[in-house]
Amino acid sequence: MTKQNLFTFLFLFFILRTVGGFEYQDDELESEESLLKLYDRWRSHYHAPFNVTTQGVDRYEVFRSNANYIMKINKMKLPYKLKLNHFANLTQIEVVDMYSGISAEEETTTIIENTDVDPPDSMDWRERGAVTDVKNQKKCNSCWAFATVATVEGLNFITTKRLLSLSEQQLLDCSSEDNNCKGGTRGVAFQFIAEKGITTETLYPYKEIKGDCLKNIEASVTIDGYSWVAQNNERALQIAVAQQPVTVSIDSNSPVFTSYSGGIITNGCGTKLSHSMAAIGYGTEANGRKFWILKNSYGSDWGEGGYVRIERGISDTRGRCGIAMQPIYPTSIKNIVRANTYEI
Repeated sequence: MTKQNLFTFLFLFFILRTVGGFEYQDDELESEESLLKLYDRWRSHYHAPFNVTTQGVDRYEVFRSNANYIMKINKMKLPYKLKLNHFANLTQIEVVDMYSGISAEEETTTIIENTDVDPPDSMDWRERGAVTDVKNQKKCNSCWAFATVATVEGLNFITTKRLLSLSEQQLLDCSSEDNNCKGGTRGVAFQFIAEKGITTETLYPYKEIKGDCLKNIEASVTIDGYSWVAQNNERALQIAVAQQPVTVSIDSNSPVFTSYSGGIITNGCGTKLSHSMAAIGYGTEANGRKFWILKNSYGSDWGEGGYVRIERGISDTRGRCGIAMQPIYPTSIKNIVRANTYEI
């Protein structure tokens, strides 16, 4: 194991040991009596009301169905594990409706990377200090804003060596009427940052709902624009991620993704893009299995401390879960005068 791979292993081990998620034993899933007790404990942990039925849905029955699915998948000894988390009493349709949300995007400018370049064997922008803490979009389909912001935060650190937590709420309120809690477009969000700049999360905190755009807010970061990575080309995506975090969209319409706990997702998803995240690295396991590292916006008790690893280098050019279909990244941080404000 190389020094860098060892560092990555220790980092993930620390994250998994310290994240305050919902803990339980596998045998608690195996009988009706223990499952009922587990459900009570789950509700207490997540402060969920009993709600025997909500809009005709029996929440315990959904919980039990999800528990049975998780138990079935985990017994298959796949390269990933599933777990009951804060989505455990929601149907898959409800999760997609409430937590996924991207609009169709058309390629405008493509930079065709020189795929003869040899990128490093592994990259993890967390190790280099370019990634802020995992955030939580909550019950707002604003993944497009969180993915956009994560890449600008990363590029700003790479350029200035200053890690700033930037405002998703500003993009939600100001970038476009069509960018809202029902979904949005990353390209439009990047264009807003290029034209108006973006402020910090402290000055413009997240509210989980689209509101009125606040004017005369000091911009902290401005970009030149954005570009697309060559689509359906994992090699080009690897070269791009080796230089900076990149936004990607994937097919999240699967209980494998919803209940993901750790490991590398190798199946269970298609290419119907529904959710955006930031690709912040990649690597290879000791057994040779290659993976992408993605920063999600479901909070730190989901997945590997808020991150997910997805298989890399498959025969389908679209990539596992469609990861190579629509990658976009911000270009060049501009110098700004901090005393200036702007009008929307």
